[in-house]
Amino acid sequence: LAVLNVAHIGCAGFNKVLGPWRTEMRTVTLGWLGVMWGLSVRHRWPKLPLVGSTLLAVGLAWLPELLLVLGGAQWGGGIAPAVEGAEHVLLSIVGMGCEACQLHVRSMLEMSPGVLGSSVHLASGSAEIWFNPAWGFNLTSVVEALATDGYEVQAPVTTL
Repeated sequence: LAVLNVAHIGCAGFNKVLGPWRTEMRTVTLGWLGVMWGLSVRHRWPKLPLVGSTLLAVGLAWLPELLLVLGGAQWGGGIAPAVEGAEHVLLSIVGMGCEACQLHVRSMLEMSPGVLGSSVHLASGSAEIWFNPAWGFNLTSVVEALATDGYEVQAPVTTL
């Protein structure tokens, strides 16, 4: 849901607890689905609710692998860019007049491909971006998007 910018809830440590049990949990899930499908066929129950449940269970059980297949720079998300090879840039931005502008600029930066993180400072009119260029980060596109939204990036842009 975080990828879709719908809900941002962390794993709350579940991966540390449940991660070692993934194979067993998947086996139990597939076994349960097999029993339910067997009963559904035997008793001629409606299949549509079971199809939905099966798709949901299988999708969630293999979600990490699905994100790896769909993820990357070409898709624009799914998994986070690698930290290895990360770079840092400092931008001077004109046009931010309030905290809402600051939040808008930061949101726009965070949604750009390849961005690991960003920090926007209203008082100084600056933004820092940590990014991985191998994941499709394009500074020109970011500057153009900021300009479209009414903000001007002034030279010099400092790459650290």
